Amino acid sequence: MEALLVIDVQPGFGWTDQLSDVESREQRLVGRNIVGALSRYRALDKKVIFVVLPGLENPIPAGQNILEPWLICNSGIYDAKLPKFLCHKHSPFESVFVKFWANAFENLELAPHLHCDGVTDLYLAGCCTSACVMSTAVGAVQNGFNVFLMADCSYPMFADKQEQTEWLDEVTATVPKQHQEKLRIGII
Repeated sequence: MEALLVIDVQPGFGWTDQLSDVESREQRLVGRNIVGALSRYRALDKKVIFVVLPGLENPIPAGQNILEPWLICNSGIYDAKLPKFLCHKHSPFESVFVKFWANAFENLELAPHLHCDGVTDLYLAGCCTSACVMSTAVGAVQNGFNVFLMADCSYPMFADKQEQTEWLDEVTATVPKQHQEKLRIGII
C-alpha cells in the first residue's frame, strides 16, 4: 500500500492560504502539482499524511508535552494551520503529524502509524527538498519503507539531473548494504 507524505507545506515556509498569493513562481507551480497529487490520492481513497513543524502558525495545543512528538489531527480535535489550498480533510486518511526536527520519522509515532495501515511505499512531496524532505526520505528508508520523491511536488525543484542524482545517492548511501536490494528508492 502507498501513502503520500506532504512535508512542511505550511505558513512560515512561504506558503499562504491561496496559491495565487505565494510569491515565488516556482513555489506556486510546486503547490499546484501537490494539489494535483492530493486530488489523485483522494480520488483513489489513498492515505495522505501531512507533517508540520510547530511555530507561530502551528502552536502546540495546550496540555501537550513539547518534548514528545504526537499526532495532532486525526479526528478534527485540533486543526493544524495548513494552507487552505490543500483542502485538508479531517479523517483517518489524512492525519497530521508534528515534527521538531528535519526528519519527520523522529516523531516516533509516524512509522508505527504507517506500518499499522500496511503502508510500504511512501511518495514524498513538500519543502525543502534538500533538507527536511531529504532527511525524511532517509528516515523512511531506515524504517523499511520504499521511498519515491515526487520531484515536481518538491520545493525547491532540482536545477538539473545532476542534483537529482546527488539527492538519490545521498539517500541511498544511508541504507545498509544488506537492505539496499530490498528497498526501492527513486525520483519520479
